Amino acid sequence: MSRDMRNISARDRNRIKARAYQAAASSLVGGLVGQKEVVRNFKKMPAEVQAKITQNAIKPLVKLSVQTWKRGIKNANASGRSNAFRRRYGGTSLRAALAKSVKAKNPSGKGTKSLRGYAVMTGGVSNHGKKGQAKTAARQMWWLEKGTKPHELGNGRMHPGMKPITDVRFALRRLKPRALRMFETAVRLGMRSGGERITAQQFKRMTK
Repeated sequence: MSRDMRNISARDRNRIKARAYQAAASSLVGGLVGQKEVVRNFKKMPAEVQAKITQNAIKPLVKLSVQTWKRGIKNANASGRSNAFRRRYGGTSLRAALAKSVKAKNPSGKGTKSLRGYAVMTGGVSNHGKKGQAKTAARQMWWLEKGTKPHELGNGRMHPGMKPITDVRFALRRLKPRALRMFETAVRLGMRSGGERITAQQFKRMTK
């Protein structure tokens, strides 16, 4: 922190930070929305409203990302793998538990998290499947997505490694045009409502 920043009050520092993130929200909309008239009208709105509209426009994209990850994990194809692999990753129980562990982290507040939205893999325990509880860890999802290199298992045992069996990141890249359309639609809705939250029905219409 600079000496100048240390000499001002915490409240004033927070106001400066808020203005910085509000400016970032305006810049984000300007870069992602194709209609110049929409951008011009958006930038005429109060900065706080711009920031709220942008936050609400990011949330449907986070939800779309979560849905895509869940679908990719549930549809992971374990055929042609070893029996041990199928027992661990091929059963409905573990795939359902992994998919359930994908959560949405939506943008919030006026600070560093104000424009950050993403899907996160939390891990946990699920009661899916006939065999009872299935314990999951976030890293297991990345094993399916990225594969693994050969590695030691302990007691002199080696894992031969495996190739990826999901390609969710490719699916997300293919969704970019749709996501941009959703973002612009959400910005328009937000401008119309003055920054009110986007309802589930509105989101459903956007994702048809």
